[in-house]
Amino acid sequence: MKLACLYCGNSFAGGGINHFKQHLTGVKGEVEPCRKVPADIRHQMIQNIQAISEKKKRTKEMDEDYNPFSARHKEHEEQCMIDAIASMGPGYKASNFYSVRGYLLTKNVDDMKKGTIFLKSVDASDTSKTADMLYKLFKKIIMSVGFENVVHVVTDNAANYVAARKKLEQDFPTLFWSPCAAHCLNLIMQDIGKLVSVKNTVAHTAELMDKHLRSVFGLLDVIERYSFGNPTLQGNLTNEMMLFRNAENDFGRSSAINDRSHLAP
Repeated sequence: MKLACLYCGNSFAGGGINHFKQHLTGVKGEVEPCRKVPADIRHQMIQNIQAISEKKKRTKEMDEDYNPFSARHKEHEEQCMIDAIASMGPGYKASNFYSVRGYLLTKNVDDMKKGTIFLKSVDASDTSKTADMLYKLFKKIIMSVGFENVVHVVTDNAANYVAARKKLEQDFPTLFWSPCAAHCLNLIMQDIGKLVSVKNTVAHTAELMDKHLRSVFGLLDVIERYSFGNPTLQGNLTNEMMLFRNAENDFGRSSAINDRSHLAP
């Protein structure tokens, strides 16, 4: 994309809108500043850039507050660990490799042999899942089973759950909580999908799949005949077809075919 300044006539082939903003605001370094832009326009652009920077700063601070893996939380947890060790008094010996893989591991395995049970479920579909609501719900369950019997609490990593966790830790300082790995990975994959290169690749692949569905004779008829109007089954058929096409492209190469003839004549 090529941008041209209406005031001085200079054009920019790279850098996008950011270089153009630097050009209008007079920021030196990456681009040549515009010497013909009106003062009110320059002032407006400077305010706009400052507002965006302030918004990013606030967003970063909020992410650090709600991210359990941030340095701020790590420092607090390390201090809690130090306080717990100090409360044991002099002469306390920490667990070593042999005790962890011996008695403690055996005890943990014996506890796991008892299996799991379904305790209860709560229908919260009509309730706003605020931090206070989740805090009261979790606390009620913890009190019902007894805090001494709660080994580990696992939730997703949404902001309301993290806020509820902080409230619970005030009542139960030794509570062990961790976010769900699947939810964290899902958020990571969503962020990766927002990258321009990945987003364009996914969009291009979806376009190719749509063309393939409509170009192969009889394929849509087969899907409609055997899906019986079930959208879930139809989606599964589409996904399986995509996996088959990917495998066919990889294993259909001449080198793969030659290797197969040698390995499995």
